[in-house]
Amino acid sequence: MLRGIDRFLDCGDIRREMKPSDSSIRRPSIDPELMIRILLVGYFDSATSPA
Repeated sequence: MLRGIDRFLDCGDIRREMKPSDSSIRRPSIDPELMIRILLVGYFDSATSPA
């Protein structure tokens, strides 16, 4: 499924666009590109939130 997403979505600019939101005093958050991919896989796979 990720290969299919990669064909249609270019995530190269996500890290650069999200850089101003990074915190310099806390530990790093999850990679924004990875988070977008996880959300898309969940959406396309009709996964539901456990909450």
